[in-house]
Amino acid sequence: MTSFNINNSADWAVIFDVDGTLVDNMSWHRRAWIEFGRLNNIPIDEKFYAQNIHSRSNAVIAQNVLMKYLSVSFEQAYKAADKKEEIYRSLYAGHVREIAGLSKLLCRLAQENIPMAVASNSPAANVGLVLDELNIRHYFRSFVDATAVSSGKPDPDMFLISAKNLGVRPQRCIIIEDSMSGFMAAERADMGYIAITAGCDHSQPYKQMNPMAVHYDFTTLTVEELAGYMRQ
Repeated sequence: MTSFNINNSADWAVIFDVDGTLVDNMSWHRRAWIEFGRLNNIPIDEKFYAQNIHSRSNAVIAQNVLMKYLSVSFEQAYKAADKKEEIYRSLYAGHVREIAGLSKLLCRLAQENIPMAVASNSPAANVGLVLDELNIRHYFRSFVDATAVSSGKPDPDMFLISAKNLGVRPQRCIIIEDSMSGFMAAERADMGYIAITAGCDHSQPYKQMNPMAVHYDFTTLTVEELAGYMRQ
C-alpha cells in the first residue's frame, strides 16, 4: 500500500453528500414520495417527482409543492414532509447498500488522517439510517443535515459549515456529489468537486458543470488522485 505521508500535513478535507452518493437510494425516495402523494391526494408520479421534488430540500418542497396541494402554511407543510421521511425510512431500512468501493476509500482516507464530513439536504434521521446501516459513522468528524441551515443545496452554506467544522479552508475541500444542486453548491462555496454517477439522475446536464473528475463509483477513485488535486 502506497503512503505519501499526509498524516503530518493534512490541510485538506473531503466532504461527502449522502443520497445518491454514498448509496443508490433515489428509487426509495421516489417510492416514498409517491406513497405520500397517494395518502394525501397529491398527484405525484415519476414525472412529477423528477420535475418538482428530486434533489430538493424538504423546505423547498414544502414551499413549492406541499403548501399548494395541502392548502396549509409553510410550517404545516414542512411538518407534513416528515411523514414522507418516515415512509422512506420504513421502506429503505434493511436495504441500505453502499456505492461500490466506498468503505475502502473511507478506510484509506482515515489511514492518512484526512478529515471527512457528510453534508446532506436530508434530515438527520435519514442520514443516520445510511451511516449506521453501513457502519461508517466513525469515519466522519462533521455531520451537517437539513436542520443545520436555513436553505440547503444549491446554496453553499452546508459545505461552508462543514469546512469550518473540520478546520479547513473551503478552497482545500473536495466535494463528492451526484446532483446538480450539489455541484452548484460546491461552486458557490469555491470548492472543487467530483461526480459519482452510479446513483445519480442521468437526465441531469452534467456536461454543463466542471467537476475535477467523473467516476461511476468509488472503485476507481483513490486517495492518491484526491491528494493530487490538492497539489495543483
